[in-house]
Amino acid sequence: MTEPPTTQGDDAGDPSYEVWPLGTPAERELMLRAYTRGMKKRARDPLERIVELVENMSCRTVVVEHGYYDADFRSENSEYWSTLHKRRPPVALRLHFFRAEISEDDVYRLDREDHGYLGFSVLRPSTLGPVGRTVIAVPRHLRSAHLCSITDRVNVFGAELEVVGVPFCQQDGELLRCAHAAAWTCQYVAHSRGIAPRALTADIAVLPPPEMSPYRGLPSSGLRLEQIQTLFRGLGMPAILYDAKDLPEVPGLKNDEERTQAVLCKYLTSGFPIVILTDDDHAFTLVGWHQGPGGLEFIACDDQVGPYGLVSYNPESSNWSGIMVPVPPKLFLSGEGAEMWAYSSLSIEVEEAGESGVEAAPEAVRIIDGLNACDRPVSVRSHLVLARDYKALLTDRGLDEPAVRLLRLASLPKWVWVVEFQERVERVAGKPCVIAEVVLDSTSNDELPEINATVVQGGAIVTTQVTDRRSPGAPGVPDMCATNTGLWKSIEQLVRPRPRPYVPEPDSPEITVTPSATIR
Repeated sequence: MTEPPTTQGDDAGDPSYEVWPLGTPAERELMLRAYTRGMKKRARDPLERIVELVENMSCRTVVVEHGYYDADFRSENSEYWSTLHKRRPPVALRLHFFRAEISEDDVYRLDREDHGYLGFSVLRPSTLGPVGRTVIAVPRHLRSAHLCSITDRVNVFGAELEVVGVPFCQQDGELLRCAHAAAWTCQYVAHSRGIAPRALTADIAVLPPPEMSPYRGLPSSGLRLEQIQTLFRGLGMPAILYDAKDLPEVPGLKNDEERTQAVLCKYLTSGFPIVILTDDDHAFTLVGWHQGPGGLEFIACDDQVGPYGLVSYNPESSNWSGIMVPVPPKLFLSGEGAEMWAYSSLSIEVEEAGESGVEAAPEAVRIIDGLNACDRPVSVRSHLVLARDYKALLTDRGLDEPAVRLLRLASLPKWVWVVEFQERVERVAGKPCVIAEVVLDSTSNDELPEINATVVQGGAIVTTQVTDRRSPGAPGVPDMCATNTGLWKSIEQLVRPRPRPYVPEPDSPEITVTPSATIR
């Protein structure tokens, strides 16, 4: 017979925590029944998915904090639940998952040794959607995936613990719907990366103007497309909107499936989650991608399913209607605009060389021919990165000293698009693969992108100079140099987006709360 959990608290009727073993199917069912009693299957699914994920990572113990003051749920309670006649507790539960077997005596000293922390999940007192802020460690089968992962730090009875994973939350069916949950995931990632201030779930719920919908704001029936865009704008992350059935052309790609994959992968690899809108009025978030057994698969956080779901895209059977990419507010150049301009600049060089009877740069010829060949030995990969990160990585990527000096001293905007032209075979083998790259100003626009720098195997050129403003006549850095660099590493071969503290800019938009307000 399975033993009930160990409880501890001020008295037996009000435990401050519980310790649940999680080693057998019977123990799993006992714990789930305790926290999903009275719920419909659809509401239970995300929590069951979370437990399945941690079980597959050899979870042996669940420590449950009672009376947890969760900032998100307290904001929800203040905004909505406290106004109802039926009283609900203003506190939540927080579940912590561990690989180690933990006894009651270990709970206060979880930082004394490595217990294999696998993450946490907040449970709201709601039968329609209990799962609140959740971060679960990356599953084993996705360790090599490109994920918009964050590092979250929690305090468990005085012990500081850390988990690396993607954030997730579930709609509650009244204040929060699927579009709110999807937007929260994007915002929490942006906050963890230092791009935006933290927004609580109630902030997200009340930002969309109710005037944009014919339906009542509360209980929420979902958000219209215009409301979602207004929501992201209010969060300081205006979204680039793509029609999923009419995507822009990009060099070297011939069909809708490849174009969709290219659009999604460039933003996901850069650390920006993507909201997918469907024909049946649903919204969910893509948080990564990887090469699965049958080809490229996307990794999704769907509030109706749970974290780390796998999604394949087939344009013939897909019900996707829209793709929304929340980005920094001063990013005006799209990834496709950057790629087309980088490709055009190399094409023009080859054409002009041919017209004047001189030999074009061999790298430019190789790229143009490789992208147009049937087997496409050359591919295009683009990355949206902070300029300081781009400069910091130059040496590790294999560029030689003259190129590193030139590029590090160049004046660049805060965010840049780096368009890499790669040898496909070398990339697949995990070797240095970049033939050439073009760095573009993210604050320029698709009509006339601005190239900041171009690097090829024989040299590097920057189109901006750094001068001493106190001495107007002072010379700047050289604007070009010769290099002996062979192929160099791609940005994606070295890094994942790093967490940073949020530092507001002088003109950063503030989150304003308006009366609350159709994507369900």
